Amino acid sequence: MSCSQKVRHSKIVFEDGKGKCKMCFDNPNRRVVTKILVDNCAITEGKRCDFLLLDHNSIEYFIELKGKQVAYACSQVEETIKKLTKDVLAIKYSFIVSTACPLTTTEVQIFKATFKKKYNCSLIVKNNICHYCIN
Repeated sequence: MSCSQKVRHSKIVFEDGKGKCKMCFDNPNRRVVTKILVDNCAITEGKRCDFLLLDHNSIEYFIELKGKQVAYACSQVEETIKKLTKDVLAIKYSFIVSTACPLTTTEVQIFKATFKKKYNCSLIVKNNICHYCIN
């Protein structure tokens, strides 16, 4: 089974198995991107996020769809970045879509600062559904 798939859809959607959390990427120019199943495919042991999307500009988008444990989701994304990023200094985005409220804690704020400083990665945490446009 392949862990990756090249697509050029105008809308790329990642969902959790329960239908509670969803990450939607708009791809208006229908650029070729690579969808990667990380959890139990590209990485089978240790902490890891659910998905990775690679775009034409080598920008990496790490995605974790989570219930209530946002801080744990941050650690899953960080471990995935350490294992799968091609270039630590390249631009990266990480998305945690969660059912938790509140989404921002002191611990999550520390992760946001760490991600930016160590990995050049913006950490975005949203409730239930998140939309992002690939330029």
